[in-house]
Amino acid sequence: MTEVRKAIAEDAAELTRLREYLFAGLDGVYPEPGQWQLDATAFLRKRLPEHNGELAAYVVDTPDQPGRLASCAIGVIDTRLPSPHNARG
Repeated sequence: MTEVRKAIAEDAAELTRLREYLFAGLDGVYPEPGQWQLDATAFLRKRLPEHNGELAAYVVDTPDQPGRLASCAIGVIDTRLPSPHNARG
């Protein structure tokens, strides 16, 4: 059976790698390496340990490949201020 676990800060680089596949799947073009990967990894390393409920990630490890993720799901709550066009923010 496949085990799903909550992601930890040490999964940040692998989560970023899987995000690259997401973007490639959107338009068939693999994203160029750049600052965005470093920023995404830093963001995840900082936010994954937080327990405020605004970010959650769950992962599946690749069998027989320690440290490599096979799959993930990430959710982020984006809170915004109310505006004239969106009273709830």
